[in-house]
Amino acid sequence: MTKLSIGQAWSETLQVAKREGRLIVPIALAFAVIPATLFALAAPQVPVGQMPESGPWALIYLLLILTALIGQMAIIRLAIGPATSVAESIRHSLRRFPSVFGAALIFGLPAAAIIVPAATPILANPTDPPPGPAFAFMVVCIVLLCLWVRLMLVTAAGVAEPIGPIAIIKRSWALTSGNFWRLLATILLFGLVAWVAIKAAEWVSGTALIVALGKPDPWTVSALLIALIAAITQTIASVLFAILLARIYAQRAKDQTNGQ
Repeated sequence: MTKLSIGQAWSETLQVAKREGRLIVPIALAFAVIPATLFALAAPQVPVGQMPESGPWALIYLLLILTALIGQMAIIRLAIGPATSVAESIRHSLRRFPSVFGAALIFGLPAAAIIVPAATPILANPTDPPPGPAFAFMVVCIVLLCLWVRLMLVTAAGVAEPIGPIAIIKRSWALTSGNFWRLLATILLFGLVAWVAIKAAEWVSGTALIVALGKPDPWTVSALLIALIAAITQTIASVLFAILLARIYAQRAKDQTNGQ
């Protein structure tokens, strides 16, 4: 079996971003940047490390996640090819959404049932969590991360192939076979670089906007611009990652088709 070439996948990611940029940008704006900006303005403000009280914001957050997933699927459709339009890529993602969402639930619901109880003691005392629960939470996160590495092509497989939720999971598991450590390293490196870049951009722009426009109180121009910049930087990272997943899928699917 041919080993996955991350270098090739990343090179193709940059090519797709450049070639299909005029189609990707409106999808990213409509399904990620604008919804995330509005949610950041409307969400209750709480201290770092604490969870906001339950309320209508939770339903809005769920809708935000679903909207972002549809947008990601449309971008993956463009990245896998063949070339299509914005409207057709969105229609395709809507057609495939039930199967992809079903596959996500098969993994996500058990994962949530495991991680929420493990995280509860940490959230109750985020500044000084008890050692035992903190260690258990770390172990749970590592296990779920390892499982997610094998399922990271669920969305791409669901977009590209007319199969149901369980078949999507099996397909992702097969496509990632033999490349676990390579994919894990890719995820960790991409996540680290993206996090540093996002935080740096948010800090620089946020500091400049606060100095120029004042404290970002809810629904002020300062708050709006800070939320918009945060949404744009996070969307750029998520778009690049979606394209990368699409090109990894295309490479692995081609290898399997050729019997390698």
